[in-house]
Amino acid sequence: MNTLKSLIIRYPRLTDIFLRPLKYLLIEV
Repeated sequence: MNTLKSLIIRYPRLTDIFLRPLKYLLIEV
């Protein structure tokens, strides 16, 4: 999971794009 953290730090915009749909899905369910 360390690689995931480094990815978030390196590409905050990319992770935001991936996390936004997940947040909407969580809110719907």
